Amino acid sequence: GPATAASLALPEGVAPMPDGGILIADTGNERVREVAPDGTISTRAGTGTLGFSGDGGAPTLAQLSHPRAAIPFGTGLLIADAFNHRIRAVAEVATPPADPGPPPVTPPVVGDTPPPGVTPPVLGRTAVARPTSGTIRIRRPGTKAFVLLDDAESIALGTEVDSRKGTVAIFFVTTKAGKTASASIGEGRVLVTQPREIDRGQRPGRLTLSGPLAGCKARKIGPARRRAARGGSAVARAARTDKPPAGRRIKVRAKGRIKTQGRYGSAIVRGTRWIMVDRCASNPSPGTFVSVQEGVVAVRDFRLRKTINVHRGERYLARARRR
Repeated sequence: GPATAASLALPEGVAPMPDGGILIADTGNERVREVAPDGTISTRAGTGTLGFSGDGGAPTLAQLSHPRAAIPFGTGLLIADAFNHRIRAVAEVATPPADPGPPPVTPPVVGDTPPPGVTPPVLGRTAVARPTSGTIRIRRPGTKAFVLLDDAESIALGTEVDSRKGTVAIFFVTTKAGKTASASIGEGRVLVTQPREIDRGQRPGRLTLSGPLAGCKARKIGPARRRAARGGSAVARAARTDKPPAGRRIKVRAKGRIKTQGRYGSAIVRGTRWIMVDRCASNPSPGTFVSVQEGVVAVRDFRLRKTINVHRGERYLARARRR
């Protein structure tokens, strides 16, 4: 169909095609798409479901995980399949089939219930973790070392999950009647818990940012630089985007009552997709930063003791407490 009527989700890469078309890494939809010179759009690779499969088969039947770039290469394509930690090749570009239409606006990334064959989660005691791509490690309560999680299993609350090199689905039960919640996470480390707090009749699963604050430097920030970093100059704004921000972060796609918690704020799902970053104390604007990519997320600001609803495309910084 026409490209202007297509739904994209967080596209991160664009490349020109030899015939004058445009190749798009449709990152959030887990697809690579092409806009032909006549303005029609088609899917070149990916099923729209996050995962890793399909090598040796049709590219439109292959699962991708956050493809961030795609370029023409010879008669085919090269795809940076970011969360699968691979460069994948489409051997030959054939005439694309008719586009099936835009994907659903808010497709669940993980199912409502844990995979079969695994002891289901127990309210306030256990969760279920299932690796979906890359390498996932866990550290069980009372142990010092992380071990590889190579299949779905029941984990005790208090387990730390390291998803910096992959993605993992985590399942909770949130009511005594057996209502469930699930999240797909990546790019960070979290502590999996389920406190006794109640939100809208349910006991949310909590994912707390853990591990060291990477890349932080102990240095003082002068008043002038602090004002500039808050948006005063184009130079300061550009400097902030030169490299990934230091600190610790987590990327989340969730369904049901899931909460993420940082040092200065927390976010509970009213939608399905967001990023949380604990910024370094040396950052000109330290605190817990939340960026909502889909739906609505209720952010709790610990310093101000208030809750703010942050909508798709909006950001919020729960500032660090003054010392």
